[in-house]
Amino acid sequence: SLLGTMEEEDLGHFRSNVLWAIGRLAPSARDESEAAAPAVLACLDHADSQVRGMAVWCLKRMGMRERLAAREDLSVDEGQVEVYEKGNLNRARVRDLLHT
Repeated sequence: SLLGTMEEEDLGHFRSNVLWAIGRLAPSARDESEAAAPAVLACLDHADSQVRGMAVWCLKRMGMRERLAAREDLSVDEGQVEVYEKGNLNRARVRDLLHT
């Protein structure tokens, strides 16, 4: 499963791709999103800013913005992240994703 794959340690950028897939599916799969929430939330503490940023993006797509509210560390996170949306690869900082 995608969630099982995310828990492996040496996946590099693959983890952020799994988060992107979960986020893309989330609006049409709300029940499955709830099951994925703990694994996505755990990614907010990942050392790689790409993973942290994709976790923020994913949680927003899952309708879980409130779970980000208490994470003041993310509001000042300058880590870079690339997000593919609407046919474009966009670059931002993790903190910017909180407010878009």
